[in-house]
Amino acid sequence: MANENIELRNELEKISKEHKSLKSQLSSTSREKEEAYRKLRSVTDKIKSRNQKVKDLKSERDNLTKQVKELKSERDKYNSQIKKSAYKSKEVRQKKKELLGQLNLKGNPREIKREIDGIETKIETEIIPFSREKALKKKIKELKVQLKSFESVKDTWKDINESTGDINDVRKKAEELHQKIQELAQESQDKHEKINLSFKELKDLRKEEKPLAEEYLKLKADYETIKSSFEEAVKRLKEIKSDLGVREEVDLKTKAKEKKKEVSEKMKKGKKLSTEDILAFQA
Repeated sequence: MANENIELRNELEKISKEHKSLKSQLSSTSREKEEAYRKLRSVTDKIKSRNQKVKDLKSERDNLTKQVKELKSERDKYNSQIKKSAYKSKEVRQKKKELLGQLNLKGNPREIKREIDGIETKIETEIIPFSREKALKKKIKELKVQLKSFESVKDTWKDINESTGDINDVRKKAEELHQKIQELAQESQDKHEKINLSFKELKDLRKEEKPLAEEYLKLKADYETIKSSFEEAVKRLKEIKSDLGVREEVDLKTKAKEKKKEVSEKMKKGKKLSTEDILAFQA
């Protein structure tokens, strides 16, 4: 019994040392594991953020690309309209040329009207010799005859002005659309370049993430191993302490019985009992 108690106490001392060492290792490994996880989480969060950024940029770029496509289609319609209007204008101009050639008309009715107004104003506001005034009035008469000759091509002239105005309006709209297309295309290109930059950042972050993940997994495995050994040590300590407690209680009872027997013998022989003997007997 005594030898067994000694063996248990030796084992208790050994396991206690192991328990203390494992507890220290467990605490140290836990700190290292948490630090590794913090670093890994930091990189993982950055990767998550970049992925979301790429997703948003792609959506914005695709939306811009869609707008560019729609505007190009609209611009092409205007360009087609310009071609048709230009063809019509060409026909009208050819007709005008033929009429002017047939009527031997020269000049522009607007310019002729402006010249007539200028001469009339001169006559009304300036002091000029009679002979000069007479010549100017003759000139006005000739110009009015010439202007009246343009009445025959008035509708053709109107068509020319209208077709020219239409072409200019359509061309202006087409140019405005083209400018808008260029702006949106540039914005789309900027988004695309940002996507490529984000992909590069993601590639670098994943390279950084790999060793951190490996380190964290290793520390986690080490922690679990040490934890398992620590729990086994705690369990064994409880078992040894429990076993020792029972054994010591048995030893005390055995010693008490032996002491009681010894005191009984002393009493039978009439020997004097000590205080210790009396207490032991009572116990």
